[in-house]
Amino acid sequence: MKLSFFTGFSSLIDEVGVKAAIEKSRELGFSGVEFFFMAKPENTIPCGELAKEYKSYLDACGLVAPCVSVGATLVAPENEEKTVDRAVIAKLKECVDFAYNIGSKYLHHTLVMRLNAAARSMDYGAVLPLLLEGAGEIADYAKDKGITILYEPQGMLINGLEGFSEFYCKMKEKHENVAVCGDVGNTYWADEEPYEFFERFAKEIVHAHVKDYVKIDPKDLPDTEPKTKHGGALREVLVGAGEIDIRRLAKILKSVGYDGFYSIEDGSKNDRFYKVQSFMQFAKDVIYS
Repeated sequence: MKLSFFTGFSSLIDEVGVKAAIEKSRELGFSGVEFFFMAKPENTIPCGELAKEYKSYLDACGLVAPCVSVGATLVAPENEEKTVDRAVIAKLKECVDFAYNIGSKYLHHTLVMRLNAAARSMDYGAVLPLLLEGAGEIADYAKDKGITILYEPQGMLINGLEGFSEFYCKMKEKHENVAVCGDVGNTYWADEEPYEFFERFAKEIVHAHVKDYVKIDPKDLPDTEPKTKHGGALREVLVGAGEIDIRRLAKILKSVGYDGFYSIEDGSKNDRFYKVQSFMQFAKDVIYS
């Protein structure tokens, strides 16, 4: 099974260090790990010799880094001038360098990460050209390093079948090194089921993020928590315990010969290692059955 440790891996690094976290990932049964960074100017990205050192730890354990993920907002909702954030672009290029040095084929980055009211109110038509400009610069930079940039339906603007399709198709017209990260649950934030999205982009999906949600009454969600595009409410739960038919999504990918990783992105409040053990069993019984 090609399973990658994503959510929980970064906090494990914080606790025990990179080398021990990679060794623990192998003990848990993973064949890959997914590093995560935030593309903020104040954050340090280990893109040089340190990244090569991390790769040596992976090699020693027989693991790979199939994808590096980065949280980024290329055009800040609060920016009235609506310009591409050059500091974020510079940090994303460092993340590309990290992916290259650690031997990853893919770098996945978000476009407008926030789910708040300001992000919901952004004008898609006005922001789209800026997102294409910023994302295009990153894709061009990554091309020379042999890295493919991945996008997923995420946030409020670049989400759902319609919102994602326009962005991705325009990127694909000009950049050959782009593909899709198949997140099984993000379209819920656009109040859409994920099945039509997966059917539409199955042949473009090269990496998958696995999570699960239940839909709840918005009255049961604190005002500080984000709402869906149309004011709905979600709660992330243990993979397999929610409303998403992940078996159906896995079958869609199998039908087109998908051979990528399934990466755990379980943000539920369960214990980290319990989530991992449950995910491993779920992958055996459902994803790879």
